[in-house]
Amino acid sequence: MTRRQVIPDAEAIAELTALPPGLRENALAIFELLATDPEPLGAHPYGGIPDAYEFAIAGLVVLYTVEEKSVSIWRVRADT
Repeated sequence: MTRRQVIPDAEAIAELTALPPGLRENALAIFELLATDPEPLGAHPYGGIPDAYEFAIAGLVVLYTVEEKSVSIWRVRADT
């Protein structure tokens, strides 16, 4: 199984740090999942952007792009 590097951008890091502790822990678990399974059940293509996905689970929505050796996270927000 290929493990990709997970790279959150500055906006995703700011959103992550603003989350309540429980949701922050969920987000980190999602990052870990995406490192080994960048297209988990429930993830779907996002906005017609090549290799971009939206994954809503555990009270969060994560937007990200999959590359050969990495997953770039660009949004992490509470699913309200």
